[in-house]
Amino acid sequence: LGQRLVREGHTVRVLARNPQRAVERLSFPAALYEWDGEGGEVPREAVRDTDALIHLAGENIAGERWTGARKRKLIDSRIQSTQA
Repeated sequence: LGQRLVREGHTVRVLARNPQRAVERLSFPAALYEWDGEGGEVPREAVRDTDALIHLAGENIAGERWTGARKRKLIDSRIQSTQA
């Protein structure tokens, strides 16, 4: 997705828990901003003047078996980070 957005001329900004690690993994140019995904203020410059936001943060869906408690944790992790 990031490669395509850049190829189409969009500026991509990435919020990451560890921007240094993220830059090593990204296969496209992006501005990186540190954010833990669990709350706190999202860096204003990361979302200023954006046309769209794609939310991919949250608890790892492949980390464990999907029990009732696990499903709640998956949902809550996405809701909390979206609200922030």
